[in-house]
Amino acid sequence: MVASRELEPYILISAE
Repeated sequence: MVASRELEPYILISAE
């Protein structure tokens, strides 16, 4: 998966 710096925190929160 490609995650930009902007989406990085969003992905981490979604992973929870």
